[in-house]
Amino acid sequence: MTSWVPTDRAEAATRLLFQTLAGHSALIAAFPQRKRTRRLAPPVNDREQIQRQATLVRLVSITESFCAERLLLCAEDQIQPAGKVVTSKIWEEAALDATRTWESQKKAFKDWLSVTPDWKQLEGLAEARNAVAHGLGALTRRQRRTNQSTMTKINRTGILVQNDQVVLTDADLIRAALDCRDLIGEVDRLTS
Repeated sequence: MTSWVPTDRAEAATRLLFQTLAGHSALIAAFPQRKRTRRLAPPVNDREQIQRQATLVRLVSITESFCAERLLLCAEDQIQPAGKVVTSKIWEEAALDATRTWESQKKAFKDWLSVTPDWKQLEGLAEARNAVAHGLGALTRRQRRTNQSTMTKINRTGILVQNDQVVLTDADLIRAALDCRDLIGEVDRLTS
């Protein structure tokens, strides 16, 4: 039985996840301590919350980038479009479509490579990231419209949503980094 050895790119992506987390921790530690006046209100404009949101966006983006790159590298290796004008043009369009969203990536991994990693945690992290990136920390209109599905995905991650606001803790970011690491490893192993 051959054991799996992570690719250099998987190791680099994983290292970047934990460098991002370490950078986040250093920034949070450097913030001056302030008294908090409202214990239960979501810290919408709290600079620690803003830093946590930025860190979540970065963690999910690293993972998404690795997965997209791995998908395209493996698929391109099979079809070898270089030097073939028609194949190359068709491939470029297919590559863009396949990496447009998490859903399209999942479908392409399954259809093109017959690979089905466990995307569940990343689906929830991606929903939380979308609220941060597109809703300034609040659930977007689309997410509120599909609230049941959105909340099911986010709840899997342990991230709190209070009054439609994503409220992140440092523990959430540690779990997110570990989940991202696990998916990167799984995708790398399944496509090696």
